[in-house]
Formats: sequence, structure tokens, C-alpha cells
Amino acid sequence: MNYEELQEWIYLQSVSTEEGRVKKLISVYDDAYKSIEAKLESYREKQARGEITSQFEEFRLNQLQTEIDSEVKALYSSVESEISTGFSVNYERTYYYQSYAVERYVNLEMPGVGGVGYNLNTPVLNTSAVNAAFSEKIAGLTISDRMGQARQALQWKMREMTSRVIAQGQTVQSLAKEFQALYDQIEYSKSRGIIAARTEMLRAYSIGNDQARIAAEEAGVEFDFLWSAGADKKTRPDHRSMDRKKAKIVDGQPVFTLPDGSKASSPRVPAHDSEGRQVGNLAAAESIQCRCRRLDLPFGIAPTERVAKLENGEYERTRGDMTAEEWYQQNYASK
Repeated sequence: MNYEELQEWIYLQSVSTEEGRVKKLISVYDDAYKSIEAKLESYREKQARGEITSQFEEFRLNQLQTEIDSEVKALYSSVESEISTGFSVNYERTYYYQSYAVERYVNLEMPGVGGVGYNLNTPVLNTSAVNAAFSEKIAGLTISDRMGQARQALQWKMREMTSRVIAQGQTVQSLAKEFQALYDQIEYSKSRGIIAARTEMLRAYSIGNDQARIAAEEAGVEFDFLWSAGADKKTRPDHRSMDRKKAKIVDGQPVFTLPDGSKASSPRVPAHDSEGRQVGNLAAAESIQCRCRRLDLPFGIAPTERVAKLENGEYERTRGDMTAEEWYQQNYASK
């Protein structure tokens, strides 16, 4: 594979990792729903048989709510762990793949550039750097902050529902409607968890790519940086407008300025200074579920092709000089 093909392969590997983690998360949420549903149904069946007296009702209700709180807490612990693991895997994989791609390009496709060959001697990835990247704030919140808020919201909804259903003495037959309400709440929580997972998996791709770039620059490789918007029906219009724009170098670091004024070193990653400190904030609206990426082009090579995602989920190759907006207009705007 040439450099461009390797770039596309690395990106699609990250997308594949994201899709695999999402499938696992769906299973985690479904298992949690079934467990909570079983607890509620068991309680109502005992109540219907007269095994729970009115004197015992309040105590048992509080106990049931505590059990459900624990289920939700365990659910979000599993979700955050799954996202964290996926983030680390994608970060590390991208870092090493991208380092290999750059070194291979410079030595095989541009041998003797500047009169020398390049050996990047890619250092082993620093685990603490991965952890720090995972804990970075987007729109003022870390992923743990977001998960904590979602957990508390779901726990509150579960408490409200169990109080209403049980304290009002509704019949077992009425549970069907309430179980649907429970399922809707879990589904809403699941959709937020999946969005978080997808965003974090591709943010890990961006950061791993950036770390490989830094290592290559230290070995003497020079880069141009282009924003590559996803050639995808769902890509944000303002991100399509960023497509093929070149980053400015500020304090030695690439910086893109988005239409809302946010500054990013690459899609989903806030701009940083030369010491690695975050400078400025990146709005959540510019980061969540973004599938854009940054093209790191050794010695300013120009991309000759790009990958576009079709409505059926398949990918196709198209011209590199066709912008995401042009691709969108050709495939969707005129239909």
C-alpha cells in the first residue's frame, strides 16, 4: 500500500474499533435493562400475592430503589470502562500505525529526502499520556463528568418511576406500560452512551495520529496539515466548509479555526501549545460524533483520492481534489 492507502486503512481500522465497542455497549445496556426489569417484576408479583404488607411497603420500596441505584451505577461503570479501554486501544494502534506509515513513505517513496533517510525510532507510548488524553475536557467536561451526569439522571428517573408505580399500588397488569417507560429511559441512556463511545473512539484516533506526528517532526519530517471532512451525508455543513483547509502553525502546533470560533489541533481535539497544554475550548457541538480527520502530509504531498461513505454503509474511493461539499452536492443536494 502507498501512503494514502495506508492512511485510509488506519482510519477505517479506527472506525472498525468504534463499531465493535458500540456492539459491546449495546449488550451491556440490554443486560442492565433485563436485570432492573426482573427486580421490578419480582417485587410486584410478591405484592400481588400479599407477601409484602403495607407496613413493609415503604422499607421494601427504599430497598428496591437502592438495588436499582446499584444496577445503574454498575451499568455506567461498565460503560466507562468499555469506552476507556477502546480509547486506549485505538490511541495506541493509531500511534504505531501512523508512525510506520510516515517512516515507510519517507524512506520508500521519497528515499534520500534532504540527503538522508529517516529512522523515526518511535518511542513506546506513554501510558500516562493516554490517560491524560482520555481525561481531557471537551466543552468543560471530561468523559467521566458526562458519564456521571448521565448516571445520576437515569438513577433519578428510576427512583421516580418505582415510587410512582409501587407507592400508588398499581396492579401487575399495569406493569407493561411502566416497563415500556423503563425501556425508553434505558434506550435514551444507551443512545447517549453510544454517542460518547463513538466520539471518544475517533478522538483517540486523532490524538494517536498527533502523537505520531510529533515523533516524526522530532526526527526531521516536515508536514502540511489539512482538515478532511467526512464525505458523508451526515457531516455537519460547517465541517464540510472546513474541508481541505490548511492548518495554521501557532507556537509550533497546527491549529484550525472552526466557523464558531473554536480552535482545534485536529477534529475532536482542542488546540494545544508546544508544551501540550490545552489552549482554548472546543465546543461539544463541534466534536460529538464528528467523523472528520486531519491529513498529515509529509513534505506537503497532495492527496489524490479520498474515501466517501455511502448511505448503505459501504465506502467508495473518489477524487482527492473533490471537496466534501462538492461530493455532498453531487450525491444528495440535487436529489
